[in-house]
Amino acid sequence: MDLDFTEYSCGDERPQTNFICFRLPNSFIAQSYLGKVQQDFKHVFVIGGSAGSIAELYEILPFLPRVFSCPILITLHISNSSLKGFINAIIKKGCKLNIRIAEDKMVLQENTIYFCPEGKSMEISSNNLNYYITLTDKFFKFGNTYFQSIDALFNSAAKTFKGKVVGITLSGLGIGSKIDGVFSLESILINGGHTISHSNQSGFSIMPRKAWKLGLSEYNLTSKGILKAMIGLC
Repeated sequence: MDLDFTEYSCGDERPQTNFICFRLPNSFIAQSYLGKVQQDFKHVFVIGGSAGSIAELYEILPFLPRVFSCPILITLHISNSSLKGFINAIIKKGCKLNIRIAEDKMVLQENTIYFCPEGKSMEISSNNLNYYITLTDKFFKFGNTYFQSIDALFNSAAKTFKGKVVGITLSGLGIGSKIDGVFSLESILINGGHTISHSNQSGFSIMPRKAWKLGLSEYNLTSKGILKAMIGLC
């Protein structure tokens, strides 16, 4: 499958513009042996961000098609009240996919978006039949506050799905010196998956800018570009 989305031209150097021109080659769609789990998906999307990513998700999730054969798992550094308000907003905007706040042992399904609840971190596990969510206490601590961990999601997805994972880091301040949701992109790359960062250049985009600067993100895209890539890969 060739995906060719041209927005602006760019050279070999990583530009400082908001919009990046890119071509996703056939190699973007990685195939890997996942063992004997009967359930299968073409790709699995894992997304991480903070409050700054809400506007970006608002430009992506409502526009995904009704038939979307890949599960989407999202961990955000926000409270349950903010999360529920956001979910109501994207439903009103016309989101066609099923939306679930993740529960422990919940089996992954097509056409479904899973959000990590406040007070837990979300990981992916498997048995001989299914892939399912495991809620853990692997929090990311910043000062006296504990946040649900994006790293926990990204690392477990890389281990479980190997080259079928597409990790997407959206805007946010990170949390702490390790910047949750950035360095765990490396585990996705090492296991044959692919990584995308949002091209937002605002003051709230420390996470995706850091990922792009460190070379942990293969593609630096606008919300429109991320939407096109997700549709094309599923």
